[in-house]
Amino acid sequence: MRIQSPGFILLVAATALSRGCDRPPPEPPRVEAVMALNLPLETFARRMAEGVIAVERPIPEGEDPLDWMPPAEAISRVQSAELILSGGPGASPWGEVVPLPAARTIDSTANARSRFPPERQGVRHRHGGGAEHSHGASAAQAWLDLGLARLQARAVRDGLVRVRPESEATIDARWRELDAELSTLHGEFAAVLAEAPAMVASHPSYDFLAHAYELDVGSVHWEPEDLPDDAAFAELTALAESRGASFMLWEAPPRPEVAARLASLGILPVVVEPAGAADGSRDFLAVMRSNLANLRAALRPAEPGGSR
Repeated sequence: MRIQSPGFILLVAATALSRGCDRPPPEPPRVEAVMALNLPLETFARRMAEGVIAVERPIPEGEDPLDWMPPAEAISRVQSAELILSGGPGASPWGEVVPLPAARTIDSTANARSRFPPERQGVRHRHGGGAEHSHGASAAQAWLDLGLARLQARAVRDGLVRVRPESEATIDARWRELDAELSTLHGEFAAVLAEAPAMVASHPSYDFLAHAYELDVGSVHWEPEDLPDDAAFAELTALAESRGASFMLWEAPPRPEVAARLASLGILPVVVEPAGAADGSRDFLAVMRSNLANLRAALRPAEPGGSR
């Protein structure tokens, strides 16, 4: 269970108290910058906004946007930005606890909900013969569908033009180049994953990937640093056997002893990073190209050079 920072608690308390006053608190000075709340949006914004407007990522390197709880000063800076780029509902949970200014916040998935997997749309559905139910909309890891990533990049383009209309021609030209790269990458994922065998996954975070590229993926919930017990391995074995799966998707390499036990079961770990957190050396496109290379090496190892 995450312990909230004292600064965060004080900020929430101050916000609640201010709502009870007759006079709203004065807005802090506006920050002439774009705040991107995950790595994909930062990559898209930097590609289009260089020399036009500063782009900042308030989340520290290595922090998962799904888990990060910002200190008060980071929240204040985000709230004061000219433009805030959000990954959509559920992608940055703290942003739903501490309201962001709606007029300056872009939900990059707002026009993409119909392309979400049914369980991510919040529509009623069923698994197998189970009862109909709904989980509620969530856009976390939507960018693992490169088609959706293209729509997110377009939303970033529109937001940048809104705050810097005088630079529309520059922003638009850069967006077209980026869109072409994302389109090519989307096609490469589709080609590598065409007729891919059933897989299992260490985490239930690959449904956008599975939905976009028509994969059969069954999930457990293991973290890379975990050492699952015999019961957990029995559950995984049953899941893999029920699907005939011999590949397992991981967010990061599992522990060596876990990888060895998977090998004894005939299951190959394949790292496909969620690509939401920054690691300082790669942008979103580089992370996704690495994911593609890992999938190609696992699924098509006999192909010279890893390609057809």
